[in-house]
Amino acid sequence: MTVTLTQRKDESVVLFKVESFVLDVMSVGLSPDMKKQLIELMTQFDLVYNIDYQYSDYILSFVHLKSIIDLKRYSLDPPLCDSYTFVDYVSMDELNAYAQEIKMFKFKIENALYQFYRQEEENKKRLIGYMEKLFHHYRKLLIVRVNLFYHEEFRDEINITKFDQDFRVFRNRLSNKDTCFKNLHGYVWAKEQAEKCGYHVHLLLIYDGALHRSGVHFAMLVGRKWDEITQGRGAYFSCHDKSYLEQLQRAGCKIGIGPISREISGDWERLESAFLYLVKSTKDAQRMRVKLKGMRTFDTGRFEIKKRRGIKPR
Repeated sequence: MTVTLTQRKDESVVLFKVESFVLDVMSVGLSPDMKKQLIELMTQFDLVYNIDYQYSDYILSFVHLKSIIDLKRYSLDPPLCDSYTFVDYVSMDELNAYAQEIKMFKFKIENALYQFYRQEEENKKRLIGYMEKLFHHYRKLLIVRVNLFYHEEFRDEINITKFDQDFRVFRNRLSNKDTCFKNLHGYVWAKEQAEKCGYHVHLLLIYDGALHRSGVHFAMLVGRKWDEITQGRGAYFSCHDKSYLEQLQRAGCKIGIGPISREISGDWERLESAFLYLVKSTKDAQRMRVKLKGMRTFDTGRFEIKKRRGIKPR
């Protein structure tokens, strides 16, 4: 059976559909053959919209348009409390007016993208400083890269609140350095939202390379921990997968995961190739479309801590 958008409750999917619709309207306007798409999107958006969430400006332009249409919807006699079907009968003049309401957000959207690129550059500077300290402080490191996301069949159950709750629990385990996080020197994570896999986290873990050599093993343990926290809804991808690494090598990419040493020439450059991926400004297509108030999308561990030998905590 083909699953239509109206049958889906996947918050991330809906937000990407809304953004795509807004881009189309800004590019070519709102034509009569887009009415059914608009009706379907507004119906679906009703299922996922939360007034307490912080949406991107693409989504906010749609929220603005929807509020105008809702005003008309409830002023009809009798009011259409459960349907947007009347949109199928609006005039071309009204459609043009709707398109202008969305186009009013163009400057805000462009400014938000500029701020995103600027923030990624700030994150990049911070990340390089953090990784340089770890690289020069320890003779050997073990770099582990894992991506955390959700199985497709469960994504209808996952909104931004659930994603944030799950990852908060994960971060707590990370901070406590128990089980698979024992002998951890540092970490970096970045939350993203992609059209295909929805909400996900890029995770880079820095273990004691004098004690551990197998990144494959730790990637598997971390993935299992995510599965446990999410009660089976979570999935993971190990960047230590043999076929994936072979694919990178064929493409001429540096492999910056696994054992790394400050005493080996070229290892800093290899490491850089791994951690800089988390702050690539060209990944704007995977920026978050929705956040909770005060929610971080990027963070690193602290270098200046009591337990780190030879370092005075700030």
